[in-house]
Amino acid sequence: MLKIRESIQQQKGKIEFNFAIFLFLLLSADFIFMVMHVYYKLTHDMQCSLFCLTTDRGYAEFFQYLKYSWIIILLAYILLRTKTPKYLSWILLFAFFLFNDAFQLHHLFGSAFSRNFTFDPPLDLRQSDVGAFVYIILCGLALMGIVFWTYMRGDENYRKHSIDIGFFVMLVFFFGAVVDIIHVAFSLHGMGLNFFEEAGEMVIMSLILWYVYMLSVSRGAFYLNIMGFLRGLFSRS
Repeated sequence: MLKIRESIQQQKGKIEFNFAIFLFLLLSADFIFMVMHVYYKLTHDMQCSLFCLTTDRGYAEFFQYLKYSWIIILLAYILLRTKTPKYLSWILLFAFFLFNDAFQLHHLFGSAFSRNFTFDPPLDLRQSDVGAFVYIILCGLALMGIVFWTYMRGDENYRKHSIDIGFFVMLVFFFGAVVDIIHVAFSLHGMGLNFFEEAGEMVIMSLILWYVYMLSVSRGAFYLNIMGFLRGLFSRS
């Protein structure tokens, strides 16, 4: 029995090490893109422009598309292995992230919004900025409404996973929408907020991919207990 327990502990240790290596590789790739972005901004070396985080159709952007795609594939795998169709709600959300970024749907909606509505936006916002933000809010509420509906009908494991993923998604919203609106509304283009927004999104999406990968390997048995961590954090303060 003692040997069996030691063998189990060794296997567990190897799995945890592999998880850590996978996260390290993802974050290392993100960091390389950040370094190349800073190098390009300092030197304006056009050969490095595609590495810039803010370049449309750049390497960093396509790396984000890959993350979205891998998350969708892994969630579909978890859905099939655990026979929990409720994961489809999360698949829809990340599919929205993928298609919205790839086809710039929020900008298209913002442009259409500005053509059909005439008003004076507050601060330094443009009408298209307001339209894009309205689009993100409406789509986000609709998709998170579906997630909440499945959450209320899910089992304990699904609820735990949804809380963890939902926490990361809120961070994506913070970097992708809130920070974006702040730097446009207050004309803070030279303050590095654009870099902060893009870098934050990259890191959070890497964390989500890492988390979903661990879920797929453990067949849904793993969770982070984000709410427990936050309660402990605030109770100490």
